[in-house]
Amino acid sequence: MRTFTIVLIFTILTSFSFSQNTSELQKKSGRINTFYVEGYSDKAEYLQTLLEDAANYYENILNDTFSLDLYVIDRKNWKTYSDTPYPIADCQYKKNRIIIPVFSFSKIYLTDNNTLYSKNYIYLSDFVVVRELGHYIANKEDAKSSSKWLAEFFADYILMNYLLEKVPGYQYNNTMAKIFIYLPLKYKSTFRYDKAGNFSKIFYHPKFQELAYKIHQKYGSDFIKDYIAEKSQLNKDIEVGKSNNTKVIKKEIYKHSIEYVKSITEPEIIDKWNKTMRQSFRSWIIILGLFIIIVIVRFTNSSVTVFMAHNKKLKGIEKILGITAIKIWKNLKEFETKEAKRKLVFISILRILNSILVLLLLFAIFILLFNV
Repeated sequence: MRTFTIVLIFTILTSFSFSQNTSELQKKSGRINTFYVEGYSDKAEYLQTLLEDAANYYENILNDTFSLDLYVIDRKNWKTYSDTPYPIADCQYKKNRIIIPVFSFSKIYLTDNNTLYSKNYIYLSDFVVVRELGHYIANKEDAKSSSKWLAEFFADYILMNYLLEKVPGYQYNNTMAKIFIYLPLKYKSTFRYDKAGNFSKIFYHPKFQELAYKIHQKYGSDFIKDYIAEKSQLNKDIEVGKSNNTKVIKKEIYKHSIEYVKSITEPEIIDKWNKTMRQSFRSWIIILGLFIIIVIVRFTNSSVTVFMAHNKKLKGIEKILGITAIKIWKNLKEFETKEAKRKLVFISILRILNSILVLLLLFAIFILLFNV
């Protein structure tokens, strides 16, 4: 599916205290009070309706009542209300507050002439608010997880369940999940998920949503009830000292989280999926392939041969590494034969592509080696 994974944008605006700026927000009263930045009334109304519907849906499933507020904030005012980098949504448990950015992306049209809120399309970015509701639910039902990957997975399950059950005509697509295995991330496993930086973590969500989809196909909304019942009971046992998991190393927490999900699903689903989370050699092969292509293109001497045949002066470095596309285009008009021009245009295009490949290689190495 098109996912909520986006390039992380960090803001550098100065933050102010919440109490100083409350009056600057507009308010839409309702089942869930919604506060929003002036100029985003339509976006706030849409998100309010969406969150109210999702809250009602999960209240009925869990036989509980939720009480929270929604904040719809733009980039300029983001740091006033949230500690997360824009545009990463924020669920503030202690304040019973969900903070959502105002942008829209990943537009999909509903099939078979279906509509939602009088529109035949949705922006998947809007449904991040349902995912944050998942974090709120885990906290409200005392089903928080000491394993970070499991906490994120449960929030993604709440999202996926709602999309599949309540959005008419919605169809799951796992394209981004398939790409995950080729990404050169430094940490690529559920065990090391908590060590990954914010940039790397956003690539995990397509995989968590993939697992949610697989489980949902067999268990639907029942998985949510089973998950909360088991997790809340475990947390109560830990609190009163009935469990030995009160103080354990991270590896044991991770191991327990995997076994925990297996206990309320079919183990085969988890085992098969978990294998796809592990670091593979694919990313290294891709990096090696990029490097080989770059070397081959860069050391092609065709342009050097053509230039020397026309008595053009070349620097020593140009003879060794090849001539840049800029110099080729600059001197192209001085070559009379079509054959010479054709060769130089071809080499110039290769040089430009080569520059793009170099940037891709540097980016791949960066996200492979560094925790970003």
